[in-house]
Amino acid sequence: MTTVPSEFAVFVRDAGVRAFDRLASQSKELEAALRPIAKSWSRLTSQQKDALFDQLVALAQLAEMPAPEPAPKRVPKKRYAPEEVELPKKPKKKTTARKAAPRKKKAE
Repeated sequence: MTTVPSEFAVFVRDAGVRAFDRLASQSKELEAALRPIAKSWSRLTSQQKDALFDQLVALAQLAEMPAPEPAPKRVPKKRYAPEEVELPKKPKKKTTARKAAPRKKKAE
């Protein structure tokens, strides 16, 4: 199990308590659904607030995850030499028969 360093746990606790204290001080500006949470927070003692965040940090500790499997290596496409490949023949253009304009006879 990975443990959270104590410095990080203290930082999370201090920052979280300050953030919730600030939020509780602005409870009148919060949405109606959040006001009871802010009021409940403001009723807690500082020891209860610290204990709450210590529990949150402890819950966040995760078991070691196995390393992910490496992605499969890409197999390069086989390249062919130009002499090995028979290219498709270009289709012949269809020519439309045009009627030639009548030629004028030369005056003799």
